Amino acid sequence: MRSVEFTSASIWHGPEGHMLALNIPFQTQARDLLTKLKPEKTYVAEIKEKKGKRSLNSNNYSWLLTDKLSDVMVIRGVKLSKDEMHAEMIFRYGQVALDENGQQLTYSTAQKANLSEFYPYAKEYAESELNGKLFKHYRIYRGSHTYDSKEMAVFIAGIVEECKEQGIQTLTPSEIALMNDDWRAQR
Repeated sequence: MRSVEFTSASIWHGPEGHMLALNIPFQTQARDLLTKLKPEKTYVAEIKEKKGKRSLNSNNYSWLLTDKLSDVMVIRGVKLSKDEMHAEMIFRYGQVALDENGQQLTYSTAQKANLSEFYPYAKEYAESELNGKLFKHYRIYRGSHTYDSKEMAVFIAGIVEECKEQGIQTLTPSEIALMNDDWRAQR
């Protein structure tokens, strides 16, 4: 089912119960949505604020640079795969996941758990001991696919600096700014 953008909503009561009416800009969008509904089925609607997303060009560019870094960079004596390099860039320049109170999402365990099975971007940041048990503390990072344009710009800027240090050619600052301007125009 595809999503539909709307600018306002209202509620009214009819013979079938409480109805939510959405102000959808084009009749064809509303009609397309309704034609996908099947009788006798129950649906779930999720309403969330529309946020600016980074352009696909920005995302492609971040992966392109990350791939180039994985070809030349050695970190802590190890040559990383493209996915491992992407994770390293997320740990360096990405966004920490937040809980419902806006606090950094962390996880502590005394178990020998592979947190990457649950959180692909989990990084150990501390150890502590309590009652003779050693606990490892992990900070959880968000995947770059969740970044808005501002977060993606910070992410790309960090990767670009890494590339410059490795002698990898990147777009000029004005070309990167143009890429960001293209994103804003698509909003």
